[in-house]
Amino acid sequence: MVLRMPIPKEASFPVTYRAAQVNAILDAVARCRSIAVYGLAGMGKSNIFRFLASHPKVKEHYLPQTAATFQFVTVDCNLSDADTEDGLLRELDFQLARAGLAPERAFSQNIAPRQAIRLRLEAMHADKNLVILLDPLDRAFAQFSQSFWAYLRALRDIQGNVIYVFGARRPPPPLCELQELFVEACWVTPLTRPDAQGSLARDARRLNVTFTNRDINLLMELSGNHPGLLKNCAELVGRGAVTLHQPSELLARELLAYETIQAVCRDLWADLKAEWKILQGLALGVPPNAADAKILEFLRRAGVLGKTQAGYELFSPLLRAYIISDLPRVIRVHVRASEPVTLESWQGTHTLRLGESALQLLRVLAQAPEEIHPRARLARTLALGDPHYSDEAVMAHIKRLRKSLNAALRPLLIDDRFDAILAARKQGYRLQLQAAHAWRVEYEISA
Repeated sequence: MVLRMPIPKEASFPVTYRAAQVNAILDAVARCRSIAVYGLAGMGKSNIFRFLASHPKVKEHYLPQTAATFQFVTVDCNLSDADTEDGLLRELDFQLARAGLAPERAFSQNIAPRQAIRLRLEAMHADKNLVILLDPLDRAFAQFSQSFWAYLRALRDIQGNVIYVFGARRPPPPLCELQELFVEACWVTPLTRPDAQGSLARDARRLNVTFTNRDINLLMELSGNHPGLLKNCAELVGRGAVTLHQPSELLARELLAYETIQAVCRDLWADLKAEWKILQGLALGVPPNAADAKILEFLRRAGVLGKTQAGYELFSPLLRAYIISDLPRVIRVHVRASEPVTLESWQGTHTLRLGESALQLLRVLAQAPEEIHPRARLARTLALGDPHYSDEAVMAHIKRLRKSLNAALRPLLIDDRFDAILAARKQGYRLQLQAAHAWRVEYEISA
């Protein structure tokens, strides 16, 4: 008996949905090659898996000559029962039964799932190909043993007619012998314009609203056609929570005030933790280093970066605004009794070497950074009590210290006009703690 499966929404999508990715996957399947499908949070990878498993015409469209020889079985690894090796295999066994691969001997309560699956596959006709879609596998990649992946490879070798389509957010570590099967990979990136328009049309019907051409273009621009961002932006606009009457930069900030948008950005940002520093720099307009070429290529393949004549740019103004809002906008300057001075920021830790006089001058200023320090006090610090130490000499030392601090702080603050030391007319000097765009500098003194 074949059990009826619930029909997902993707079954009613146009057969040309996500044509580039679906074609890449089914081209590998047609050649009986397993393939890995990667897509960062919210990019729509799982939608593609459900589309492949449920759409009534997808096989005939992409595999017109051989559609009848392929049978698709999908396992949703998000199910609570699939978070262990045995649990995932039991779910696979259940889905194989649903698909009709259910010889009676495989239903014994005492039989282990590994043996049950093997029995089902041994009963398959050799001229049939079983396509097993497993998604998402990120937790399994991190937790399951090498013997689990070796078992999946052994299933493939029973008759050579098992094809795996693995889904994950990022490439996994080596998977024992199974790794040899995955010489091909497909990245799920933001929607093409036709797919984005189709998504917005479905949202408009669901929300019972009409999006103007201007609305559609703005929603696609702000979201960068990221499916999760596009859908949630459309809902906020469709329900009247946000109106699209402001410039894109202001709209991005307004949309980020909503938890639904923050949640999508937060999940995507968490997937990119290894690339935070480069992405933070790009969000702030800092060009990447040539040494980062491999990371930049990964981000381009993952759909996070686009390549323009001016260089790389983030695919979505919303993600850029989120990255900037998430930055710790503080530079901590640690001033010790001896060199070097260290500066801690989003870019890491940097050192600043100062001469003895400049270091002593900075220590005095940093003891009370918001206070104006009279020239006489600074002169006593520099001259060790010499009453004849001139104002001109103090000004010369201040000028050199200001130049050193500005050279170190301006690139970190992304502010070419920042002045680290301010002069108060006829009074003295103090440190500048506030910079453009709500950045600030904090000074700490230690022995």
